[in-house]
Amino acid sequence: MLCILNRGRACLTCRTRKRRCDGARPMCTPCVQARRGHLCVFDDAPTNAPKMKRRIKELGELVENAKDVVGRSTVQEPTSASKPPCLSPHKNAAAPTIMTLKDPHLEWWKHEDTVPISIRDSLFDLCMRFSWHFSCHLNFRRLKARFELPSDHPDAPHSALLYAVLLVGCIYTPSPLRCYEPILLQRARSHLNQLLSTGTKMFDFLCASALIGAHLYGKARMREAHYHISAAARFAVGCGLHQISSLSLEAQAPSALLSPCSDLVELGDRIILFWKLMCFDRAVSILLDVPSTITDKEVTTFWPCPPTYYEDGRAYFQAADSIQVINDPELLRLTRGDNFLTLRQKAVILLAQTTSLSVRVKSGDPDDAALMDEVFLNCRCTLAFAESLPTFHVQEGEAEDLDAARALLSAAFVAAYSAVIQAYGMVAEADHAARDVQSDAAKRAIVIVKKIDLMPRYYVPLLIGWSLFPVHDVLVRQHVQAVAMGHEEDAKAIQDDIELILRVVERMGELFPAVATAAADVMTRNTDAVKTEHAKGSTWDRTAHR
Repeated sequence: MLCILNRGRACLTCRTRKRRCDGARPMCTPCVQARRGHLCVFDDAPTNAPKMKRRIKELGELVENAKDVVGRSTVQEPTSASKPPCLSPHKNAAAPTIMTLKDPHLEWWKHEDTVPISIRDSLFDLCMRFSWHFSCHLNFRRLKARFELPSDHPDAPHSALLYAVLLVGCIYTPSPLRCYEPILLQRARSHLNQLLSTGTKMFDFLCASALIGAHLYGKARMREAHYHISAAARFAVGCGLHQISSLSLEAQAPSALLSPCSDLVELGDRIILFWKLMCFDRAVSILLDVPSTITDKEVTTFWPCPPTYYEDGRAYFQAADSIQVINDPELLRLTRGDNFLTLRQKAVILLAQTTSLSVRVKSGDPDDAALMDEVFLNCRCTLAFAESLPTFHVQEGEAEDLDAARALLSAAFVAAYSAVIQAYGMVAEADHAARDVQSDAAKRAIVIVKKIDLMPRYYVPLLIGWSLFPVHDVLVRQHVQAVAMGHEEDAKAIQDDIELILRVVERMGELFPAVATAAADVMTRNTDAVKTEHAKGSTWDRTAHR
């Protein structure tokens, strides 16, 4: 039975969810029972009721004044001691003005350095819950404990990381806090420059740079995102994060920029951060058509695991391999037991490799034997990986947020099937069976897209738009072909799948409208190009009629 607390003594989570709270420290009973103990936070700041009442009264007076202004057709502009009143050019009419209410905290946000604990914790919790969109799977419980330390404590996080975390958290809040994104971005960048000049807390610098770049990616500000992500990726290589080929703390190479890891959790954070940078560097490089920052040949870092794997030691039982395995079809076919983070990273890297290779094939010499050998190897690797995918399922205990784990796993499956479509599209003219492989991969991808469409709000993966481009291309070609051949039922079924893809992209726009709009534009242009190609008589059409 829960005890009765005095007003204002409940934890912030219970207040938000309007639940009864027993106030137990460090985690209250309702949060523990709901498996949300890591979100149980108490605001111990002393209340200042008289000051709050005065502020509420002031705001109420502002609202009443605004109502009076709206009710009058004209209002004379107020004067000041330093500026004479503006006179209307018409003698008998006063110049109409509109009184606007300013955010009373806006100036405070612009000039103060200390973030209120309630705002800080709310945005931190949102970042912790949803930053998986950006492949950010750091140990947030440990990071939150660092935020509770005094600012002068040697383990306290740098302000650049604080503002980067709050910046990402703003994406997910429906409250007016979202209007502070420009201010948080400006502060994060400013403190990032200060941090770099000191040469200390370089891991905070890497995390903050990665989060800022991911935020800009979510806003479809790709060139700015590439600047931060590529800079952080180069810095990560300088710190040796690309060559973590052992989980033994004693085996880690010394770095002049980073202090040695104190435990496996800290080492896991470094592995996770490196693959986050690798993932987004590849995605942004493909979208901007620029070279990737890190090459595959220089990477030996183990594939990432969920943070809980590094906490309980399950990371020791994962396959001890790295990026080289994705170029060996036999190893890919035999690999089993990969966690959902490893599967996602493998799929994204394979899709990026295949997309880059496809661009080279279109602009290269079709008689180049070495290039074609690379294409055939890529086809074998993508197909082997797609065939080795496990059953679509996330086990209890594999992640704290099972919906997030399913979303990431779905992104891995779609990217894997899209890589197959992209790879076999390069050999379709020489191998007519390649179209069948593409069609089968598209069908498998649609099965997963249907699962994504049923996921809760805010759980549509960010990178799903890019991953769906090859699937959409195949379906549009099949639809044009079915219409041309008079297969109305097939055409309708394919059109339903195309609309499903567009609906999922639209749902992604709930959080990332700019990215969703850009993805929809690419798909629209692709549809127009396929129809134009069909009018001229494409290879797909000639193959279909054989």
